[in-house]
Amino acid sequence: MSLLAWLITKKLAGRTELLRALYDSVVTYKGTSPLELEIRYGVPREVFRSARQRYYEKAKTIGLSIHAANYILIKAVPWIIENVPIKVYTDGDGVYRCLLCRGRAIDERIIVEDHIVKKHRKYIARYAEQIKKSVFQKT
Repeated sequence: MSLLAWLITKKLAGRTELLRALYDSVVTYKGTSPLELEIRYGVPREVFRSARQRYYEKAKTIGLSIHAANYILIKAVPWIIENVPIKVYTDGDGVYRCLLCRGRAIDERIIVEDHIVKKHRKYIARYAEQIKKSVFQKT
């Protein structure tokens, strides 16, 4: 999975605050501790650290430097937050429902992001192409 796809999946799964924390850790609040980001965004620092590490590991596996990964993060996250809708929600009983599956419940044994990647790969790819055209071809 590409870095763009990973970021898009997080937004589709409703993890907007995690994306904001990742973005701000590189741009706005560079050098801010995970604890401060937890207070600011409500994202537990363990979750933030894990997501940040996973993001940079993905970058490394596809041959990108940290600087290149940060460039993608800086350029793509604002667009993703603005243009990619959240497609998973929880109902009053805490059951995750996927709007792309017309409100069908997501099996509780499956992580929400895994459901999106496995069942809606074309949707992710479409947004990735839109980002490439509107964000990266302008620069």
